[in-house]
Amino acid sequence: MAPPSPNIKYNPIAWSMWANVLGVYGGFLLLLGGILSQFDDFKVKGIGTFAIVASIFIILFEWPRSKRKKGYTMPREYQHLITPIVAKLGFLASNYFARFVLHLMLCIPTYFSLPTIVGGVTISIAAIVYLVAAIKGESWVPLAKEQPRTRRPKITAAPTKAPPRRPQHAERKYTAVGGGGDEAPLQASKLVHATATGGTTVQRPHVATRPTVATRPTVAARPSVAARPAQQRSKFEDYPWEHAVDDVSGETYYINTQTSETSWEPPEDWEEFVAFHNGNPPTSFA
Repeated sequence: MAPPSPNIKYNPIAWSMWANVLGVYGGFLLLLGGILSQFDDFKVKGIGTFAIVASIFIILFEWPRSKRKKGYTMPREYQHLITPIVAKLGFLASNYFARFVLHLMLCIPTYFSLPTIVGGVTISIAAIVYLVAAIKGESWVPLAKEQPRTRRPKITAAPTKAPPRRPQHAERKYTAVGGGGDEAPLQASKLVHATATGGTTVQRPHVATRPTVATRPTVAARPSVAARPAQQRSKFEDYPWEHAVDDVSGETYYINTQTSETSWEPPEDWEEFVAFHNGNPPTSFA
């Protein structure tokens, strides 16, 4: 097991918190045992009656949680109604050594009745934990009704439209098609993708270049949207695909803005969509 890192600060154990939880659970178990001991099968009904009274006192006494030294303390339901009553007990409530003695005295009679043994043992364990909390210097502090709770920093989600990546297990090599040797110019539409592991060559798809400002048609020369056929306008009003350029390879890929799907191949009706926008389709990833 690796030793704890010296750079990480761990909060100290709140022994009183564990004792408080054990006290509440032990009170409910003791209450259940006291009710069961009232049946005719058990002859010691006096201990059962004592267990019922003691369990109600322990539950009310342990219900208000103490305020933590650091961080936020989650109050129990209706705790603010019982806290002032418990606070009036003074030393008996605030000092955990006093709680240790009190719980120990209340649980001893419960050992003499079978239905109340489980609740008595649980309260005994709570008393021992309270003794440890008293040795550690802890004490009960009333919890205010309203506590300011600090907001956690907002975590920004990771991007969901990352471009697809080509496999990097093979080295790429591009050569010219149709002769010309090493001196032949390499055109984007006539490149061959040859892998280092196999001899198969695949024709690289043509990547349409974006027209420059000088080659773009003027606004006056473009047909207006109203002049276009209604069928064609309705077809591309909600067209989900857009194009973008990969930052790593510099190649164009395509994004479906509705499903976040990405692809290296042009989607269906892409050429018609480009022609509809006069060779300059809109994109949000420019």
